[in-house]
Amino acid sequence: MQRSDHEFFYSFDLDDDSRLSNVLWVHPRSRAAYEEFNDVVSFDTTYLVNQYKLPFATIVGVNHHGQSILLGCALISHEDVNTFKWLFMTWLEAMEDVHPNSILTDQCESMRKAIREVPEKFKGVTDYDSACLEFKAVIYDSLTIEMFERNWNEFVVKHGLERNEWLSKLYVDREYWVPIYLNHTFWAGMVSTQRSESMHAYFDGYVNSMSTLKQFVEQYEIAMCDKNEKEFYADFKSKNTVVNCISVFKWEQQFQKAFTNSIFKLVQEEIKRMWYCHVIQPTEEGRREADNEPGIERHKIMEKSIINNWFRREFVYDVEYRENGQYFSCNCKKFESKGILCCHIMRLMSLKDIKFINERYLLRRWRKDVNRVHSKSFFTEGTHI
Repeated sequence: MQRSDHEFFYSFDLDDDSRLSNVLWVHPRSRAAYEEFNDVVSFDTTYLVNQYKLPFATIVGVNHHGQSILLGCALISHEDVNTFKWLFMTWLEAMEDVHPNSILTDQCESMRKAIREVPEKFKGVTDYDSACLEFKAVIYDSLTIEMFERNWNEFVVKHGLERNEWLSKLYVDREYWVPIYLNHTFWAGMVSTQRSESMHAYFDGYVNSMSTLKQFVEQYEIAMCDKNEKEFYADFKSKNTVVNCISVFKWEQQFQKAFTNSIFKLVQEEIKRMWYCHVIQPTEEGRREADNEPGIERHKIMEKSIINNWFRREFVYDVEYRENGQYFSCNCKKFESKGILCCHIMRLMSLKDIKFINERYLLRRWRKDVNRVHSKSFFTEGTHI
């Protein structure tokens, strides 16, 4: 591969007996893609311990369509500090020592794992069904860190779980898995439990536990070709087909013209949720508080979520608007974590009759009109054209 293209990067590590211990490789297309999408990456070694029992690790990012994009992979001998240190230092060498802003590891699966383990861990709890629902609500429905801390403590005391070791360990690690601790950081949708393609599934259908090393490399090339074709097709669709607007807002047209189709559809999901959002009139105290900071308007937006035919939830979000510079912020932090404006801010935009939004909310990483170097890079039969 390197003979075919000198931009192809690989490195290997030998043990004390001069046997192959670790090998990492990065395709030129992955190196080019990282120049655009180095904000957040996921590192996963699930193949090593779960499905295929292969010592295989992947470093994956998210492209402008919200698709997974491979940024490097490795065959490793152990899951220990020295191995991971070698792997990350070598990978950074391939990426010109440009560090990602945020990184997820397979340990970041703790949230989903915790939810899956709830039924087993709460078996001895009185009113078991109610406890399971309450636990999920504590995790997903806490709008602030203070609210999460309060809800967690009340839940533990209510169900007599003060000495539950599993819960205690989860609580100690809360800053690494509870959504409210993570939503101030941009994750490009990676930490969403609704994400359609899990990181460790990148090569599903291409390799299995019987794959030889030769077959593995061949299947790796096929997998890369297929993934690239999906991105090329998404590029073509975004540039040659139009997703119709669902509202009369001029700012929706801004998103329509700027964003790739898949990301624009996510924007439209927020527009649909607007209809369940209502502005709560501020109290006299709230007006006085807002008057203390000229130029800043504070609004409370109530969102009603219909869970099913008989159960509804109501959440109240705090939205700020600065007319000077047209800044918005919401304590749901959707824009900060996913790069898409939330329905609560959109509801306020409607109230203020804002026609066009500031370009800062049209993130480059989601745009379809950006010429990206990696988009011109093809991966075919081990060659880079």
